[in-house]
Amino acid sequence: MTRQEMEEWTAALEGGEYKQGKSKLRWFDDTYCCLGVKCDLDDKSMWTLSEDGDYYTWNGSSAFLIPINDDIFIENGINVYNLMVMNDGGFSFSEIAAYIRENYKETV
Repeated sequence: MTRQEMEEWTAALEGGEYKQGKSKLRWFDDTYCCLGVKCDLDDKSMWTLSEDGDYYTWNGSSAFLIPINDDIFIENGINVYNLMVMNDGGFSFSEIAAYIRENYKETV
């Protein structure tokens, strides 16, 4: 993830356009996990409504941002697992955006 992508993501989390949801990347009512916001910014065409119509998957996933480092769940210094726990644990999008900014590391 580039610095620009990180800044777009955090701006989207704080911008008020996305409503926060839990447990899935995106629900049928267009509530999003913080990771779902990142997916939406990356490629809106990757969303597919689940068979039961309750939630969407993004590139076949319903709960994790793809791609991530599978073994440790870290991307550019950001612990993606922590983001999931923060989102589902009641942290606001603004608090999550602050965590992302504080922990982001530029890769060479």
